[in-house]
Amino acid sequence: MKNVIKCMLVFNTMVSCLCGYEDFLNKQNYQIDFQLETFSMAESNRIVDLCLKDIKKITLNNNYKVSDISILRDFSENEYLLVEYNPKGYSIISLTSLNIIEVNPFGDYPLTDYLNYYIPGNGYYYSNNNQYYDSITSNKINNNVFVSLASSSDLINEKDKNEVNTANFNYVRNGINPQKNGNLVDGDNIYTNVEYFDGYDFIFGESEVDYSWYFKLNKTEYPKNVDSTCGYVAASLLLGYAEFFVDSGYFSDSEADKYINKASGHWTGINKDGKTISYFTEVPEIKDSFVKAVWPNAGPSIPWDIVDAINSFLDGKDGINFNVCSTLWLFGDVKQALNNGFPAAYFGSMNGTNHVVVLYGIYSLEEDRYLCHYGWDDNTQVVLNGLGFVTGGFVYIFSGDMHSHKGYFIDASTKIAYCGCGERV
Repeated sequence: MKNVIKCMLVFNTMVSCLCGYEDFLNKQNYQIDFQLETFSMAESNRIVDLCLKDIKKITLNNNYKVSDISILRDFSENEYLLVEYNPKGYSIISLTSLNIIEVNPFGDYPLTDYLNYYIPGNGYYYSNNNQYYDSITSNKINNNVFVSLASSSDLINEKDKNEVNTANFNYVRNGINPQKNGNLVDGDNIYTNVEYFDGYDFIFGESEVDYSWYFKLNKTEYPKNVDSTCGYVAASLLLGYAEFFVDSGYFSDSEADKYINKASGHWTGINKDGKTISYFTEVPEIKDSFVKAVWPNAGPSIPWDIVDAINSFLDGKDGINFNVCSTLWLFGDVKQALNNGFPAAYFGSMNGTNHVVVLYGIYSLEEDRYLCHYGWDDNTQVVLNGLGFVTGGFVYIFSGDMHSHKGYFIDASTKIAYCGCGERV
């Protein structure tokens, strides 16, 4: 029933026409009988095909099949196409620029049976009876927040119109395959991903911070986002990364005992460069109680709130060398921070109406796409386009060169303790 309702809503609001929708759902090949309002049927098919080829390229997995399509809009009526897949995952592509804005290979889009809205870098929303809601929390969006999100939508759309993806348009309009780095973006020659780790797939970017597997594996081991505390959740992930892999001392011994559960399990394998490397099958848990215990007034935040929050937690800890700062303090943009090894919390806007994610890698510098931990369970390997970065800011912990070993990782079979860097403690 959900698919029929979505289709009726699209027709009733005169947003876009999806023709042959049920036929499309029943087809197993990639020739999809549907048509967007501003594209021909063949062009509409190629837009979906473009998204399908892209997720196969990202995951090195040729088994993805399109399962559903939906129209999303932002709060200024700009349109995006949501493409969902079997066995899992989704892509979101801008119908203005044909840039693929978001790809989540292993998660589900929080789609509702109502009108669904999407603002890159800010969040997912829906409307029901003239009231707007956050699709994740179901919290109501008041008028002030709506106005702020509409303003962000306008700014993002202006950037989007100036960054049209010419290669993707050539493919959609003329059937000319887009080329990246000299290779056709074509699913026909994609092979099944063999980079399995404890039953999970890893995707890889052009560059990633050291120990990026901490973010990829960290599906549940961090404080949960309640009462719009996503900025403080991101701060917890940054502090955990610094403590486990950079220099123990970000948490005192008493704080570690109170707020951290050590990880168990160990695995040695071959990475994508053919090198033997040690990973752990689990990551240490920063407990749910951490955020509210340390920052009792935690709620919606802007970058400066999180800078102050991290600094207050680290105040008086003289054994570590750090600075907590926004991107521009040291680096010209977030690309430089990531390339220098510092994961960064990204804010969708500067006014507290945003979502906050943690960026830990650059998927494609040419395409302005990043790897991020979205701050929600299981959404740890999301590819984001830089389109949403126009209104927000970044926070990262600039750490010194020192490193001390601490045994947060316990081998399940031998009970030997290891540091996050892999050294036995």
